[in-house]
Amino acid sequence: MSYGDKVSDAAEGVTKGVLGYTEEKIKQFAKKFIDRKLIFINRPETIELVKEQLKSGEWSLCKQYIKDIDLKILVQLGLALRKLESDQVELQNLRDKIVYKYKMKGLHIAQVVQNKILRILLEVLPLK
Repeated sequence: MSYGDKVSDAAEGVTKGVLGYTEEKIKQFAKKFIDRKLIFINRPETIELVKEQLKSGEWSLCKQYIKDIDLKILVQLGLALRKLESDQVELQNLRDKIVYKYKMKGLHIAQVVQNKILRILLEVLPLK
């Protein structure tokens, strides 16, 4: 193995290490950002329920079309509202907090998602 190969291998290793470290830091930063945007909910169980919606198929469909961070959060909140429909107290609690943070307009957006209207529109409309 020549000196050039050793330098090249070392540089490659350092680059991979930096990229791996940077990717992890970006993920941590994104998680903190989302957590901070959801802190207004003030209930750890509900915050976790909202964050679980990031794993749903419906979120995967929606996220490619929504760029605004507040709209993304409102979509996640709408999906969480749907999950809470069997618990009227928690449902109303989250609705009240959405109105407090995003006003009635935000609640209406979340309810469009809760009632599956957004999903139907995304499935039917030819979007590019």
